[in-house]
Amino acid sequence: TLTLDKSPQQLKERAPEPIDICFVSSIFAPTIKTADRPNDVTSFQMENTTSFQFFMYTNLEDLESPGWTKVLRNFNYRRFITQSRWGKFMAWKDPEMKACQTIFYLDGHYKPGKRTPARVAQIAEKIRESEFGLAQMLHPTTSSAIGEFDNILRFNKDIIKNVNAS
Repeated sequence: TLTLDKSPQQLKERAPEPIDICFVSSIFAPTIKTADRPNDVTSFQMENTTSFQFFMYTNLEDLESPGWTKVLRNFNYRRFITQSRWGKFMAWKDPEMKACQTIFYLDGHYKPGKRTPARVAQIAEKIRESEFGLAQMLHPTTSSAIGEFDNILRFNKDIIKNVNAS
């Protein structure tokens, strides 16, 4: 038997407000000096959407990230590239992202362009209407996430143990 100590109205009030579009990125490094620098997204504006937010997964508390909400994580993975992949492939499982209706992953150095807002809103709508709720921009030489992992191995960018962990 489940017993609630709060009324349904109180629980509803505590639920996070939905965020239409969440932009997620990852920057993990041993020090600030060796880390990529995220672009300033404070002036980024969306049209035809009620809400959006930028989230930066990082292990660096002092990382300057104007316009980003930092999500500090210290993973047990030895390599920083593996840690950064968590945000890329697994952020949707994080409790911090539960309010997100659509999540877009951006590489840490990426800066959204002028045409980005309209295109993002259009893609977000298609993703929400799709059967599986997933989309991927295809790499020019591969046709799936599995294909990208195959290329990572083929070009010796990583070892099979790490790819399997990703």
